[in-house]
Amino acid sequence: MDFEKKLKSRLNTGIGYIITGIILIVLFITKVIENEYLETIGIVLAVMGILRIIQYKKITKDEESIRRRKIEETDERNISIMHKAKSTAFSIYALIVCLSVIVFEVMEKSEYAKVSAINVYALLAIYWVSYFIYSKKS
Repeated sequence: MDFEKKLKSRLNTGIGYIITGIILIVLFITKVIENEYLETIGIVLAVMGILRIIQYKKITKDEESIRRRKIEETDERNISIMHKAKSTAFSIYALIVCLSVIVFEVMEKSEYAKVSAINVYALLAIYWVSYFIYSKKS
């Protein structure tokens, strides 16, 4: 994927965040959902989308900023740091959720434990499917 398409994809992701956030906020305001947690997620998603769009506009304001950003993102050191950070975040998150399953079971909160366990299973399934796809492409 060339860099301009990658930037356009990020813009579309930002728009998707905003739309999803607005839907959650509207559902909360209209009392279709009554969970403040989901309203907060909606607000955060909308803000993330707005920040993505601002970032896109800033990067694409001229050819020189696009060129600089492309160099930053294709630099091997930055790519290595990004992969290490993602790997660390993935591992820590999986460990925390696995530990939460144990804690919830000890607290006799089986439903929470079940949801947490499903969350880890889904995360690992996505990882293995992604790994399989990328290993076939390489």
